Amino acid sequence: MEVEKVNGGILEKGDITEGETTEQGSVINASGHTDQLTRQYGLVGLTGIAVTVNNAWVVLGSSISVSILSGGISGVIYGLIVAVIYYTFIGLSISEFASSCPSSGGVYHWATIAAGPKWGRVTGFYTGWINFYGWMFGLASLVQVAANAGVQCYATLTPGFSPSAWHVYVAYLIVIWLSAFIVIFSNRLVPYTQKLGLFLVVAGGLVTIIIVAVMPSKHASSDFVWNSFHENNLTGWNDGVAFMVGILNGAFTIGTLDAITHMAEETKNPKKDLPRAIFLYISIGGVYALAFAIVLGYAISDLSVLQGNSNTFPLAGIYHQATGSAAATFALLFIILISSLCCVIGTVLTNCRTYWTLARDQAVPFSNYFSRVSAKLGTPVESTLFVAVIASGIGAIPLGSSVGFSNLTGSFIIITTVSYAVPIVSNVLSGRKRFSPGPFHLKNLGYWINGLTILLIVVFDVFFCFPFGIPFDATTMNYNSVILCGLCFLITLRLVMDIFDTGAVEEGKSSRDNQRHFHDGTILRIVGNPMFIDKGSLKSTLRGRLTGAQSRQVARQEQLRLTTDQEDDLERWILRQEKLGHAPTHAQVRTIVRSVLARHGDHAPLGRKWTTRFVERHPALKTKLGRRTDWERVNAATPANIKRLFDVYETVDWIPPERRYNADEGGIMEGQGVNGLVIGSSQESPNAVPVKTATVPFKSNGSDANF
Repeated sequence: MEVEKVNGGILEKGDITEGETTEQGSVINASGHTDQLTRQYGLVGLTGIAVTVNNAWVVLGSSISVSILSGGISGVIYGLIVAVIYYTFIGLSISEFASSCPSSGGVYHWATIAAGPKWGRVTGFYTGWINFYGWMFGLASLVQVAANAGVQCYATLTPGFSPSAWHVYVAYLIVIWLSAFIVIFSNRLVPYTQKLGLFLVVAGGLVTIIIVAVMPSKHASSDFVWNSFHENNLTGWNDGVAFMVGILNGAFTIGTLDAITHMAEETKNPKKDLPRAIFLYISIGGVYALAFAIVLGYAISDLSVLQGNSNTFPLAGIYHQATGSAAATFALLFIILISSLCCVIGTVLTNCRTYWTLARDQAVPFSNYFSRVSAKLGTPVESTLFVAVIASGIGAIPLGSSVGFSNLTGSFIIITTVSYAVPIVSNVLSGRKRFSPGPFHLKNLGYWINGLTILLIVVFDVFFCFPFGIPFDATTMNYNSVILCGLCFLITLRLVMDIFDTGAVEEGKSSRDNQRHFHDGTILRIVGNPMFIDKGSLKSTLRGRLTGAQSRQVARQEQLRLTTDQEDDLERWILRQEKLGHAPTHAQVRTIVRSVLARHGDHAPLGRKWTTRFVERHPALKTKLGRRTDWERVNAATPANIKRLFDVYETVDWIPPERRYNADEGGIMEGQGVNGLVIGSSQESPNAVPVKTATVPFKSNGSDANF
């Protein structure tokens, strides 16, 4: 399979900013990488992904058999309202990041930047893996919803059929692999599937809400819908704790906030469209989920239809109760099935882009393999297949333990909100100075909104770790906190493996090359092994490396002002200019370097001897030391020559400067030249390319002759 990869997708030029192009014509994105994916998503397509991945009203209906135990339908409605407000605050903070630095890495790129050079590598490493694990569990739960809906569609038309776990798992495999193949082989059609999903969520949701509201022959009372929390609190907790714990279901309904941020490098105008799409999805998802919860509350006349095992789909009973028709029930379930398939496609897209970005930054095993992008298909095939394989494994868990699967998928909210909190906390602690303002910026409200967001995440995540009901035992215990700690342990183990992986050095590259890092909010390069240690390094250096301490070689590199890549690029540019016959002067080189440093916020003086030491560091330039071309002219400045020059000058004074020819050691050039100390060959270049050449008669006396 043809694979396109330019330096692993990593831009090796530290002095190029977002939106510029390389010599090969590749566009540079906000993470400092060359674009490898097609920017095919506008605001509508992006909103389609956000809304279909969220699929709020379907998710709410799918989990209602659990959420209704915590205060009845009243608890579902009020908990959803609080969850929407909660995620609105998170959305404000995430949108500010996305507007400043849109990157497929999302939260882990932002965490790396916000934590700064000392802690950024470790922080980004943990955040990236936590976010990926969270999304894998979320993907598994959404595939399970689609699989249950598909099996229930068949059961509705087949009287006497009783779904079992293996039926659901077969449907699960069909859904996940069908979605993966669509993402791989129909990447250009995926935006249309998400627009279809947007239509189904909006139009299909509206049709479902109207039918469920109108068709029931008997409706529940308003008191049951709005004021029955205490009577229907079956958790064993007091009403306050039960309500806080029950908000988890509302959060699961609306909490797919960062899904579209991983599509930043496939979006045409990410800095503006990402924040817009985030708030559109929260608004659309919140309104539809709330309306659906209300009509479900009025449509339920018998709560026993919500009781069943993990292989049943509770909405089927509510639909049949509301419509009294198997055909109508099938039609409503079919809307859920198709919208859920679009949801899974979007979620597979999100997950594979997340893993591909981690691989591109060399933060996963076999990074060179998983970071590849198919030039023919325009998608990271290997990363997509990896996501499908892992999701297939997670989907097999209910065959042995439905409780274990429920805990894994239920941990999605806690895991993802922790990954959101890390960059927000780091940004506040750094004084909100590491990100340049984007089109969406919180300005003076930033500290207040970020602070309140952090507080809400801490409070809600603590309650979300409570057992759902009391008394509890090993089968009803909430294992969210255990899962989070277990993931942190696995990530730490992976980090330690990277530290001792002495074979991770690429041939010809020093540790300085492997640990280079940018933190300016525009150019970002995540190191392959965040806490890398060279072959032969003493284990006593581990503590320093884990806390972000730099080796002496890396520390010295920072004193050189430019990165290794930047100096190498400058050297290549000088050599190219020299071959063209236009070697730059020392002053020109210093001007370029000061411009690059100023672009990254470094306005300190360059130093009197910087240019000389720069030449000494690059052997290719040592034999091409600059010389003062004026010196020969000084030697030739005899009184007789000066008098002759003025005699000639009086006869050509009327000729405009741009029409004069300058003849010197470098050749003959029309117009005005630039003299000075140059970095380049001390011999005349046979490849000199002057602006315009001409053959004119003149007498040389060792100095310039203007005609």
